Amino acid sequence: MRKLAVCLLAVPLLLGGASEAGQVSLPEQSVSEYQSSFYGGVEVFPFEEGVALADLIVEVEIIEKQDDGLSHPTPKSIFEAHIVSTQKQDHGLESDVIHVMQQGNDRMLFNDNPLFEQGDRYILFLKKAVGPSSEHYPNLYWIQGEESNMYKDLGNETVEKMGFVDVSMSELQPAPGERAATTQILDKQRFIERIQLISGDAPVDFASDLTGVTEQMPIKCGEPVQDPLPDH
Repeated sequence: MRKLAVCLLAVPLLLGGASEAGQVSLPEQSVSEYQSSFYGGVEVFPFEEGVALADLIVEVEIIEKQDDGLSHPTPKSIFEAHIVSTQKQDHGLESDVIHVMQQGNDRMLFNDNPLFEQGDRYILFLKKAVGPSSEHYPNLYWIQGEESNMYKDLGNETVEKMGFVDVSMSELQPAPGERAATTQILDKQRFIERIQLISGDAPVDFASDLTGVTEQMPIKCGEPVQDPLPDH
């Protein structure tokens, strides 16, 4: 089993200076563009393990943002979302409407990830939330690994993995070998079939070899990090 942990990047304008681990150098650009983002660690799992660990894997359509005032320990937003399809069931969930917690808000993005918008569709790997926020928002979940497990539906039978290219899924790319630096375009139906094959929630005829170690990239550093959402 292999996990990749991404270290916290300290941005002086937001966090009050460089970390003791080393100085952070900013490109020669206007500092204002760095005032709207903060950078943090996410725990990235091999794909098969990520499926096993998720409490719920669903395709959702975002209905609306309901709260962006959560700030401890980091800014977060809560969105109401309608479940379009289910790839791995949470057998305790009886509604087709859930709430999803995303790191960041309108004033400060997390790792430069765009916030969900009304009408967006994503396949998300989710964990059931506990704590004060879950008492106010029924069926509240947080995103396991944030951008590493956010797959945006592009509307053309493909999804875009929003962070951390997974070379074990290269065969699911419509144009194998072509990819952006940090995102990955995948055939949507074959991606769903792979999830279902691993989760066992629906039998599928998927003959691809799922063995081997998942390599995740880009690698920012190898220091272990704490759960970025300790409220849960």
